[in-house]
Amino acid sequence: MIGEEEYTKPVRVCTVCQKDVENGNFFSMRRYLTPLQLYDGQDDWGGDVNSDGTKSGEFTSKNVCAALSSLAEDLEALLLDSTSFTEKVTIAPDVLVPAICRHLKSQDTCDYAIKVLATLLSLGNVVGDNRFLIEVYTQADYNIFDDILTLLEWSGSSTKTLAVQEQAAQTLFYLTDSKVIADILRLGEEK
Repeated sequence: MIGEEEYTKPVRVCTVCQKDVENGNFFSMRRYLTPLQLYDGQDDWGGDVNSDGTKSGEFTSKNVCAALSSLAEDLEALLLDSTSFTEKVTIAPDVLVPAICRHLKSQDTCDYAIKVLATLLSLGNVVGDNRFLIEVYTQADYNIFDDILTLLEWSGSSTKTLAVQEQAAQTLFYLTDSKVIADILRLGEEK
């Protein structure tokens, strides 16, 4: 248990997150899903405004970038010690992959999204879990490969451009791995 005083007060936890808490995963990656799933690509706000002028319940591209950045850091930490992969990455691929990939199109969020996707796919490769790779192929709602290729076509020599292109190339490397292609073909034959 966490020994600090602020963690001794009871809090409400949703049913899905309760499983993580029962397994000792008090800082589940599920905390990143809310902005990733609810942000609609518009920074316009029609909601409540607090007395100090701040917006209440706001989801902006900045929130999404912060969530993607933190998620990337958590996944990179797991790359260093991947033994806790199954305990830490408790979000199903059919939930996590679309939550990330929907942000590949936006100029505001694509650099963060491609970093998370590349890190997730490399982590899956390290632990031998191709479910996230296969989920990228099964996404009908998003043109993920087109989005990745668009990122590779960015022109310029800025650090951001080169980093995005590197992450996009890394993502394509894992997506075109012969074992992954064989798994996808086998899945197609089973259907």
